[in-house]
Amino acid sequence: MLWSAPERRRSRDQLVGLLWSETTDRAARHSLNEALRVIRRAAGGDAIDASSDSISWVTPLQLDTHAFNALERDDSEAAASLIAGSFCEGFAVPGAQEFERWLTAERDRWQSRSVDALVRAAALAEDRGDARGARSLAERAVVLNDHSDVAAQAAIRAYWIGGDRAGALAVAESYRVRMERDLGVGVDERTATLAAHVARGRAPARPANHSGEERRSPLIGREAALTVLLNGWRAVTATPGPALLVITGAGGSGRSRVLDELASRAVLNGATVVTMRAVDVDATDEYAAIASLAISGLQFAPGVSAAPPGALAAFAARIPAWAERFPGVPMGEPMALRDAFASVIRATADERHVLLAIDNADRLHPDELGWFTAFLRAMAGLSVTVALTVQTGAGSVAVDELLRRAGRDIPGATVRLEPLTLADLRQLVNATTADWPDEARDRLARRLWAESAGSPAIAVDVLQAVQHGLALAGMAAWPAPDRTFDATLPAPLPEPLVAATRVAFRRLTADGQALLVAAALLAEPFSAELVGRVTGVEEPNRRDAALDALEWGHWIVADGRGYTFPARAKRRLIARDLTTPGQRRRIADRIAACR
Repeated sequence: MLWSAPERRRSRDQLVGLLWSETTDRAARHSLNEALRVIRRAAGGDAIDASSDSISWVTPLQLDTHAFNALERDDSEAAASLIAGSFCEGFAVPGAQEFERWLTAERDRWQSRSVDALVRAAALAEDRGDARGARSLAERAVVLNDHSDVAAQAAIRAYWIGGDRAGALAVAESYRVRMERDLGVGVDERTATLAAHVARGRAPARPANHSGEERRSPLIGREAALTVLLNGWRAVTATPGPALLVITGAGGSGRSRVLDELASRAVLNGATVVTMRAVDVDATDEYAAIASLAISGLQFAPGVSAAPPGALAAFAARIPAWAERFPGVPMGEPMALRDAFASVIRATADERHVLLAIDNADRLHPDELGWFTAFLRAMAGLSVTVALTVQTGAGSVAVDELLRRAGRDIPGATVRLEPLTLADLRQLVNATTADWPDEARDRLARRLWAESAGSPAIAVDVLQAVQHGLALAGMAAWPAPDRTFDATLPAPLPEPLVAATRVAFRRLTADGQALLVAAALLAEPFSAELVGRVTGVEEPNRRDAALDALEWGHWIVADGRGYTFPARAKRRLIARDLTTPGQRRRIADRIAACR
């Protein structure tokens, strides 16, 4: 009580009233004197100053509560690291009812402050892409107060950011049940809205008996880039207007991952998020991006039905899903497709923020890529953001023009993802092999540095394979000492990456292996139905479970048009090294028969 009091001082009457209110005044003061004697014997004769009507603790003493007070405002993460439980957890003074009331009030006060600090620390971890850290902090907040709306919201966000939609929904449902069972009330509006955003967002189903730990590696070496993108996104949502965000980097630098991180946060903020992943064939179709975005759920976005009939008719004439969604739209005079797209986006942007996320934009037709500049100008006054990933050195005039305009003529920003440093790789190794000896972790980090040339994609694949038994000894170092990362990818691929891919491939189910091999030989994007027919895995539940497992393991990714490989080098490796010539011929024959 003295330690937590202002200036560590309380009056004798306060202490007597709190601790011995049920006894006579004489007995209470005697008990106080006895307590002071015991304290002096344990802490030293100079620990307590009881020379006046007030009693002070005078010996220098540093408590976690004092450190928390000093850190709470300026360093939430350091403050959160001090939180180990409730205030004076387990402590009680039998029969001292006034003290129990005081202790309960103090516990409530410290509980509220602790939960707030943990939630703020979770938000900081979330912003730098540390989903595991955010989840750990949020779960600690829920343990402290399982009826706290902000703690529940932090946990929902952390699970979603970590790629675990089912986990996020389970947290939301558990919180709802507790509130109704314990307090007889429903969840607050913000928590309900957040849960609705998660329920609306798409994520692959978690495979059975999957721990989820391999879903996403820690986002290391990309924190600054993510912060720039999030600040750009928040600026456009705070002050309506169009924005262009561009992510550049070499193959395997994590462009897709950073774009996914941005999109996942936009979903939690209630935005209409529409994504597409361009493939090589899109370079021949000047409407590929518009058509792909249109079939990625845009037809169900709030506000779309308010678009001009001619805009709806333009898409209904081209895309069956739109014809089914708007069966009564007059088909007489459809708009030009680009004008229709702008009208549809304008209609939904009147309802909520819009994020159009286009991965591998450098593979689009140059005319379409250039058109997005005019599109953004037409969105004046509306919260519409276009986020693109572009491979470094794409060499397109349209790409160069977008890079020049982002953050200048058009509000927004461009971030370039540089190779990971040795320090980044050490951090990645430490985060995923915490039970290893320090020397072993350091050796692995230095070997990854030699093998990956700073590529997160290669480093993560090799690291996961090492955790499952891959031995790096005896493999040649890569890249060649006199060649750069860009010059050596995709051929020849590093031996550890080839070996890591083999290890991960052999851990798939038989259905997963069959579907993945066929997918590597199909033109992108490919549908679930087509790859199922080619492999004979046609029963929908069985096929979809295998595809979900492949998507969960990031072998393939999905958008409105179907599935694609996020890593072209890995797709070629599967098609070339994990199949025999005879197997490739048989699959090619089945593909031809299914056309």
